[in-house]
Amino acid sequence: MSRWPEALIGETGRRSKVRIGKFLSNPFLGVLISSASRNRIRNKGVIIDTSPQEFTEVVKAQLAFGIYESAEIRFIRKYLRGCSRVLELGASLGVTGAHILDVVAPGAEVVCVEANPNLMATLQATTAAAAERTGAKVITIHGAVPPDPDVRSASVTLTLGSSHLGSRIGSAADPGRQLRVPAVELAEVVRGWADYALVCDIEGAEAALILSAQPVLTRASRLVIELHETAYGGAAVTVADLKNSLLSMGFLPIEERGRVLVLDGPAAVAKH
Repeated sequence: MSRWPEALIGETGRRSKVRIGKFLSNPFLGVLISSASRNRIRNKGVIIDTSPQEFTEVVKAQLAFGIYESAEIRFIRKYLRGCSRVLELGASLGVTGAHILDVVAPGAEVVCVEANPNLMATLQATTAAAAERTGAKVITIHGAVPPDPDVRSASVTLTLGSSHLGSRIGSAADPGRQLRVPAVELAEVVRGWADYALVCDIEGAEAALILSAQPVLTRASRLVIELHETAYGGAAVTVADLKNSLLSMGFLPIEERGRVLVLDGPAAVAKH
């Protein structure tokens, strides 16, 4: 039997999801929801205070309908439950961090790293509120993963996107959108951690960690990561390239949704 009807149905389903997602992301819905909830929006069991201005009406609607970073949050809640140490790269507004803090073991240590200085106050407030509820310990760090982890540098060029939530490592045509942010020595962040989980959504900068096989990555017992089309070392890198590199390093895939994967790390795989 031909597979083309199945493929057609799959593509139709994807388009329908996109249309529904756009409808549910309507800022007018965000206004109504934030007003009705007094800016305390429940997102998959966690209450998020969305009063800071960095929470746009679109984000508020997405939180309420559970479509904000839905794959990452689903994997965090399913696969990081009971973890004692978690490092998050690309912590943004702190929503994913709040979910991490909601499921980790009592007294767990969570470190959230974010490059965009405009998001730090909101990140700190969101994660502090979550940590207070659960008793976990959280540290927020302003900084970015260097584009070449093997080259030491005190700072990294960050380019702000058209949205205040978007930013990428590297230069842009418009110098006004660029700023220098501290480079984070990830080896120092996880020093003394024999076992930890890593959550990573850094808009393409993950290629530097993956393709250079950085220990901060390979030592992680569990990895939740969003992969992006990007460039590294002057060459284009696809999502498939990055996934294949993870597999070649000994990571074992557990589940994936689109570009978001959850994997066991090489050390965890070896124990089994």
